[in-house]
Amino acid sequence: MMTAQELKDLASNYGNLAHALVDHRSTYPLSTDAEREAFDSKVGDLLKTQDDLMNQSLEQASIDVGTSVDALQDATKTAAAAVQGADTLTKALSIAAAAVGLGAAILNPTPGTVVGALDTLVQAIQKATAKPAGAAGSGS
Repeated sequence: MMTAQELKDLASNYGNLAHALVDHRSTYPLSTDAEREAFDSKVGDLLKTQDDLMNQSLEQASIDVGTSVDALQDATKTAAAAVQGADTLTKALSIAAAAVGLGAAILNPTPGTVVGALDTLVQAIQKATAKPAGAAGSGS
């Protein structure tokens, strides 16, 4: 099965192909009714395929989000603990900003946005909770 992003990219390619066909028509005008009918039919078919692929992409994104609810729950719980343990306001705000971005992605999902926002939140948590180099072994 293709990922939501792969389906979205493929849909975009079909849209580009339809536009290329329209551009081609301006260079090579259609001279018969049969050519016009075939042209209109193929442009319509390409645009319908683009629409179908985009719909499939959104359905796949919904499935992807649904299967990762546990990861979303874990990340937001970890974020709250990381904010409480952050040693600077900048680190706490970085986590909060990433969490806001994740919330926005969940409320308005598009292929890849939720996964990307979740990754951003995880990275912010990791950065905020990382121990400074040399802190673990200093015992002087």
